[in-house]
Amino acid sequence: MKHIVAYAWASGLIEFGTVCPNGALPVMVGREKLVRDSIDVLARHSRTNNDLFVPGVPEAASQDEGMSALLRFVKELQR
Repeated sequence: MKHIVAYAWASGLIEFGTVCPNGALPVMVGREKLVRDSIDVLARHSRTNNDLFVPGVPEAASQDEGMSALLRFVKELQR
């Protein structure tokens, strides 16, 4: 089974790949279907395209607030 990593940028944008690129933070690693389905349920969906965002990160007033939102998101994924 193919494994992927979901990762997030400081903007809150979530992307998927085989590795987490420099500058991004890993969100979830595992079987592709499980990772994509889990992220899809909890992420904020863009109204204009297929982009996914970590809830709370795009509107965060600081990087500290953004990191807190990312940590809440990751914790929710682990449930």
